[in-house]
Amino acid sequence: MAKAIGTAPNQVPSNSNLGDLAYRNKAQIAGEFATAAQGTTADTALQPADLGATDLPDISPTLNLDFANAQSITSKTTYTRASTATYYDANGTLQTAAVDAPRFDHDPATGERLGILLEEQRTNLLTYSEQFDNAAWAKVRSTITANAATAPDGTTTADKIVEDTTASSTHPVYQGSTGFAAGVTATASVFLKAGERTFVSIGSPASATGTGVNLTTGELVDVNVPGWTNAATRSVTDIGGGWYRVYYSFTTVGSDGLSDALRIFPNNGTTTSYTGDGTSGLYVWGAQLEVGSFPTSYIKTEASQVTRSADNLSITGTNFSDFYNQSEGTFVCEWGIKDVDSTSDISHQIFGLTDGGSLPIIAARMGYSAGRRLRYYAQDAGSTFEYGLNGVVTAATEGRFALAYSPSSSFRVSEDGATVVEDNTGSIADFTISQISIGLNTSSYLNGHIKSLTYYPRALTNAQLQSLTTE
Repeated sequence: MAKAIGTAPNQVPSNSNLGDLAYRNKAQIAGEFATAAQGTTADTALQPADLGATDLPDISPTLNLDFANAQSITSKTTYTRASTATYYDANGTLQTAAVDAPRFDHDPATGERLGILLEEQRTNLLTYSEQFDNAAWAKVRSTITANAATAPDGTTTADKIVEDTTASSTHPVYQGSTGFAAGVTATASVFLKAGERTFVSIGSPASATGTGVNLTTGELVDVNVPGWTNAATRSVTDIGGGWYRVYYSFTTVGSDGLSDALRIFPNNGTTTSYTGDGTSGLYVWGAQLEVGSFPTSYIKTEASQVTRSADNLSITGTNFSDFYNQSEGTFVCEWGIKDVDSTSDISHQIFGLTDGGSLPIIAARMGYSAGRRLRYYAQDAGSTFEYGLNGVVTAATEGRFALAYSPSSSFRVSEDGATVVEDNTGSIADFTISQISIGLNTSSYLNGHIKSLTYYPRALTNAQLQSLTTE
């Protein structure tokens, strides 16, 4: 977590509730702002070990959104989502949020508060995602015992795949074609738990790729289906209670693109082709197939495919102008994503500020071009790139950054306490900002979490930028 910002005089605690303390009108801090020392570009050589409480800001933030700790949003923000959606509560149980209800997510295995979950729209292309006994799921040399165990959502809806006694053969359960065209990037995922069989393989015949998992240790192993290879992108997440969410991403091939949407093979630890005993098996729940190079939160389906709408969080109008200073200021943000979209450099938008038009004027995002990297930039309304800081760090999937802007030094950024980097080739005075989208940059989404977002109405010093982002 970033260093607490509430230890200096006149500061709002970072773990305060997001009611009145989430905002302080600029008029309320006019005295502080008028007398505070202006930000400089000095002290660029300071390292985190040199920093202390004296390097914290000497004025209060005018915006202090601590989503991870407060578990709520202020009425000053606008939040919408046109469908229900899932998240993990503090006990690691999968819950469903109502339409337009924000999701304050947790790590299901540890209970850590992750902040507000913000995702793009996705569709689960598989039907009967929890009912493997339904005819939509073909059973080959295997049967399904319905409602055999407690599922990740706390209900007794997890099914069990049980192998038959056929000699030297596979025992899969699968769902058929989605009618994809060739060349589509998709991701399949499913929740799995060990039974008598403690290994499993999942994959698709159309791409001949997939992954294997040891359901005792949670480790990835070879897919172990004859003729198949391990998917280039695959992962397993500990959900707690012996459950793992396993996924792999692939690109469809062939005229149909995807002959089987998802195959699930019990595995005897060596191969998926073996002689069954007629009683052994493993537990399965929550299958999902979605277009995209990484998985998103679980979407339940029954007789038809289901779409989860996008999360939209913004501050506009006087709610925005009350806290924002056009000439200079500093944003401090703690963010996180689990999986990185390797197909796009404009993915994982952390926030975007606009003049009310369709293009961001100031933005922060996590992209993939030339490797994972955080990017910060400014552009005019005609999308002409003005200046920015690209590739400040690599291989990031979470972190803290402080981004300062001012007429004298344009952009200055510190990430996780690192030395400040600067781009002074443009002038922030060229732009008039009227709103901020959080976890979103016009039409591209974070697909991750915002733990906190704080704003100071002046450009903080380099030492302060480092101090606020030092763990």
